[in-house]
Amino acid sequence: AVGTWQLDVAATGSPLTVDYAVTGHTLNGDTYHAAVISQAGAFVTYPEEIVLVAELSRGARIAGAGVTAWAEGPDGAYVDLTLLDDGVAPDVLADDGQYTGFLPYDQPGDYDVTVIFDNIAGAAFYTQAGMADALDPSTSPVGDDFDRFAEIAILVDDYAGDDHGASDSDASDLLGDNSDLPGRIDTAGDVDRFRIASPEALPDVPRDAVFAAAANAATERYILRLTHFAFGMDAIVRVTTNSGTKEYATGQLAYDAYWTLPLDLAPGEVVTVDVLHKNGQSAAGQ
Repeated sequence: AVGTWQLDVAATGSPLTVDYAVTGHTLNGDTYHAAVISQAGAFVTYPEEIVLVAELSRGARIAGAGVTAWAEGPDGAYVDLTLLDDGVAPDVLADDGQYTGFLPYDQPGDYDVTVIFDNIAGAAFYTQAGMADALDPSTSPVGDDFDRFAEIAILVDDYAGDDHGASDSDASDLLGDNSDLPGRIDTAGDVDRFRIASPEALPDVPRDAVFAAAANAATERYILRLTHFAFGMDAIVRVTTNSGTKEYATGQLAYDAYWTLPLDLAPGEVVTVDVLHKNGQSAAGQ
């Protein structure tokens, strides 16, 4: 029914903690709607990054709204989150009504994320940005003040104190199949070591002469790539080949940018790649 509703709760014995939530549904027409998702899904395996995308709409998406977001971790501690619609990665497109940011985590378990949208500042507007059929996107102001919230629960599994070791015996293998291997700086001074092994040369009498010629070439080129930097990551990359050890500085890359390094390896050559934070005192970086 239309009007003001009141909820009365009373404890007949000792004091009790009561949590409550109210959800309203329109009987006619439409209303403002908020939603939030995790790009990695609701089940995340360490050390995958968690990118959150929250959306506000009423028929069309709404940009320019106020956003407040936080997460409650498995230990009951809260962390404030920043979700932006500014077109700076990990956000894809500015002012498209999708607000994007990272969820940091430091332990296994359930993370409960809450996002609240409002138009207190009166700056929200309807947008067509990002719509496939909007050749000439237009905008119009949202005249109402409102607030809407969305929630999501994310389970982090298989958490460890360190994702990649720092020695040859604990190095993680990088396969030459163009697949990604996530990593993160777990503690101050953390070094993650990776290993690249070039295949051995084939026997002198191969079945496929063309393939053998390529495999037995003096060197074969590999491309080392680093991308999806987050939480202020500014990497030093230390590469050890048969020719010696060299260090490279990636700089602070945008989330969707790539740092690349070509490596020409002899058959059977094994290369180690160390990734560490330029700021050795930083305990964050991904």
